[in-house]
Amino acid sequence: MSYTDEVKRSLFDATRSQWAEFSGFLRACGSIRDGQFLFWSKEATLARYFFSQLKAQGVRAKYLGKIGGYATFPRHEVVLTDAQPFLRRLHVLDEQMQPVTSIPLEVLEGEVSRRAYLRGLFLGAGSASNPRRGYHLSFRVDGKEFAQSLLSLLHDYEITGSVRRAKTAYHVYIKSAESISEVYALIGATKALLELEEIRIIKGVRADVNRSVNFETANIAKTIATSQRHLHCIEALAKRVGLLNLPEDLAEVALLRMEYPEMSLAQIGERLEKPLSKSGVNHRMKRIMALCEEMGEEI
Repeated sequence: MSYTDEVKRSLFDATRSQWAEFSGFLRACGSIRDGQFLFWSKEATLARYFFSQLKAQGVRAKYLGKIGGYATFPRHEVVLTDAQPFLRRLHVLDEQMQPVTSIPLEVLEGEVSRRAYLRGLFLGAGSASNPRRGYHLSFRVDGKEFAQSLLSLLHDYEITGSVRRAKTAYHVYIKSAESISEVYALIGATKALLELEEIRIIKGVRADVNRSVNFETANIAKTIATSQRHLHCIEALAKRVGLLNLPEDLAEVALLRMEYPEMSLAQIGERLEKPLSKSGVNHRMKRIMALCEEMGEEI
C-alpha cells in the first residue's frame, strides 16, 4: 500500500459533512461515459467505501470491479444509474449535465462543509509523498478554471500552492511542509499530520546538529591555520633574534604558542602569568607577526 493510500484510509473515520464530501470526491474522480456517470479509484477500499455510502443514500450504483492492468494502471470503477438529479443537487453536474468547471460556492457554506469538500477532493484526486523522502502534496483536476478555484480555496486558509499542467490535467501542488500540515489538519488526516510533524522535528534537530558541527569544524580549521602561521613566524624569529630577546610580553606569548600549538588565543590568554582576553593575546600576536614581516619573512 502506498503512502497516499494510507493517508486516504485514515480519513474514513474523520468527522465529515457527507454531502460536501460526496460532492468533492465525485467531482474529483468522476466523469460521464456513454451517458452515465461513473467514478473510479486505484484503491479498491476507497471505491467500495463510496459505493456503499451512495447506496445507503438510495443512489442506484453498480460496482464494476477492477478494470485494466499491465499496460494501464488498474482501477476500480463504479457506475451510477439515473443519478443526474442527485449529482445536480450535489453540484457535481451543472444544468447542462456536465461536470462543473469550478468549485461551487453552494457546497462551501460553513466550515465543516469546506473541510469536507477538500477531504473529498483529496480522496478522489489527491496524492502525497512520504515526508521521509520529501514534501509534496497535489490534487489532480481536469480544468484550469477548477484548478484556480481550488488555489483560491486554499488561499483562504493562507496555504500557498502552484498549478502545473500535465497533458490534459492540471496539478495543484504544495511543497511546503507547513502548508501540507495545514491541509492534513483541514481534511482530518490526524495520523498523517502527527507523523509529518514528528519528521519535521527530527529533520530540524538534524539540521541544527549539522550546522553546529560544520561551525565547529570551520572554527577548528581556522584555529589550526592561524596556529601554523604563528608557529612559522615564531620559529623564524627564534632563528634570527632568539625569542628571549623579544619584549617580555611578546616572548611569553610566543613560548606558550610553541608549547601549545593546538590552543586557541583565548586558552593561551588564560595560561599567561597575568591572564589576558582573546583580543589582548591577538594584539600581541599581531605585534609578533609585524616583527616577522619587518625581517622580510613570508608568513
